[in-house]
Amino acid sequence: MAPFYRHHGSMETATQHRLVGKMVWCRADGTQLPLVTAVQVAQGTNTQPSQVTDITGAWQSTTGIRLHVSSAASRGNYHGQLTWTLTNSPR
Repeated sequence: MAPFYRHHGSMETATQHRLVGKMVWCRADGTQLPLVTAVQVAQGTNTQPSQVTDITGAWQSTTGIRLHVSSAASRGNYHGQLTWTLTNSPR
């Protein structure tokens, strides 16, 4: 099992005002990957027919999905689209 995460487009307000910022995936080694392309965030092996895997349980305060916002960003309520893709494929 290999879940991939991708952020589509920009974060916007209801009036189409774009947020000055970006979503990134932060790895434990400090590497930050922009989420404009698919980024593998976990992998594992199914051992049961109905298995639940908590991929956010291992995230720390410095790892996982983060939103980097510029100081030039305007105040507002923003929204965007996040997509999770799960592939069941051999390694």
